[in-house]
Amino acid sequence: MDMTAFYTRDKANEGAKLPLSLPDGTKTDDYLIVRGVDSDHFRDADAKAKREIVQAAAIKDEAAKAARLREIQVDVLVALVAGWSLADEFTPGNVRALLSEAPQIADAVNTFAASRALFFGVGSNSSPSGASANSASAAPRKGRKSP
Repeated sequence: MDMTAFYTRDKANEGAKLPLSLPDGTKTDDYLIVRGVDSDHFRDADAKAKREIVQAAAIKDEAAKAARLREIQVDVLVALVAGWSLADEFTPGNVRALLSEAPQIADAVNTFAASRALFFGVGSNSSPSGASANSASAAPRKGRKSP
């Protein structure tokens, strides 16, 4: 086997489709395109977050510190979202709002991005929730842009 069999970066940068469900579990036709944890966007955001966490540790007010740490966490997740099918304009601010106000989606993005197998061959047929995660889908990708 040659070393390229172990490469993950390109697939992680491309992203894969994460189907969205309503809070009550009802499946929808909407989805996010989520990058993997091996993507350049995630690695850059993670490095930045680590620096910001050190700075946030100096905040004396505990409520302000907790709020800042939540913001940093969401910022890292925003870097994982490469596009979506939602009617709203795909912008970093809208992604941040979605992930902040729908923590169940933020959790799904986090879990999905960390599951390297979902970005490759056999493992890409199911997401942690059992929904399709095939990034090679012929379905149109509305709003697919990088934040």
